[in-house]
Amino acid sequence: MDLTFYSVFLGTVLSIISLTWLARREHEAGFAGTLSALGGKHDKALQQFRAILWVCGTLFTISVLFFIAPRLDSAFMFSVWLVTYICEVLLGVFPDHKGWQRLWHNIFAYGMALGFLVTAIFFCLRLSGGYQIASWAILAGMLVSVFTTVIDRKRFLYYELSYIYLSHIGICIAALSLR
Repeated sequence: MDLTFYSVFLGTVLSIISLTWLARREHEAGFAGTLSALGGKHDKALQQFRAILWVCGTLFTISVLFFIAPRLDSAFMFSVWLVTYICEVLLGVFPDHKGWQRLWHNIFAYGMALGFLVTAIFFCLRLSGGYQIASWAILAGMLVSVFTTVIDRKRFLYYELSYIYLSHIGICIAALSLR
């Protein structure tokens, strides 16, 4: 059993279940909050948010750095994901609060989101066959999520979740294509 291959699937399942649970539990109707804002509402939510970021992020990193990047022979993919992971870890260190902490939180949140997008684009360009087509569909879905977030801020949370989940599924597709 190759744990570097399977960790992305475990990370995806844990992330989808736990982020959905966090969003469902903490979301207030009519509040256009982000996952970070929900995760920073109180200590218990912050602990859960950090656990999700750090556990799931580490599982994805194991697969990307030690399974996907080596098989694609790509120092670029390795570097992009390493920066993405660092942003994800620091996102949990700097919760979404007011003042200087919010500035750093936003920098790391956008860094992580950009890393997800660059990773999806990379897979579109490097995978082949049906996996490449699936990667293009994932990228299109991610871009739709980004644009609808800008247009419809009241449902930001839903578009943010779909963006994250699509990114996760894209990494699973890449892992499957390289197996």
